[in-house]
Amino acid sequence: MAAKNTRHPALMLIPLGVSLIAIAVFFMIQPPGSSWPIRATAILGYTAIVSAVISTAFVRQLVKAFGRPFIKVHHAYSIGGLVWIALHPLAVVASRGSAKFLLPRFDSLSSFLMWGGAPALYLLAIAAGAAVLRKRVGNLWRPIHALNYVALALGTLHAMRLGSDFISIIMRAIAILVIVALIATGVWRRVLAARRAKKRRQRTTNR
Repeated sequence: MAAKNTRHPALMLIPLGVSLIAIAVFFMIQPPGSSWPIRATAILGYTAIVSAVISTAFVRQLVKAFGRPFIKVHHAYSIGGLVWIALHPLAVVASRGSAKFLLPRFDSLSSFLMWGGAPALYLLAIAAGAAVLRKRVGNLWRPIHALNYVALALGTLHAMRLGSDFISIIMRAIAILVIVALIATGVWRRVLAARRAKKRRQRTTNR
């Protein structure tokens, strides 16, 4: 019932608030002469997608707070993040005049990680597609959707190695914290799944 009645409708503005904070941080750390569309789209997309992934570990809390089905809250972050992160390489191509930035680099591991934004974007698209087509894909949609973690790890390493936003110690520390948060989210989800499975087994045994 709680999922149908919005208890705190203002909380639906959280994605907007996160974006505004990201924009503020962006302008604070922006060096002179930088290409702001490239940097802004990267920061907005990255922030929204990280929020969407981390939100999966707090389903009940979000439903209780927003008063809406979790999937709607999750999609608000995910769709916004995908739009912004897709605009990022397009801004790079428009600025540099070359479509090569849309392709992964395989000449070396260092080069692949430095330009990991391209494969990260494609992995995000595949993961999103698996969620949309989950009824057709069946049980495979969950492991495919988990590619979000790989994509965000690649995106974070890409930002740390190439993006000038991450040159400072503070921004590198934030990137590391994001990776830790993503790993913790994945582990916590596994713990919750194990607890639910244990409860189901107990109910079956008691019958």
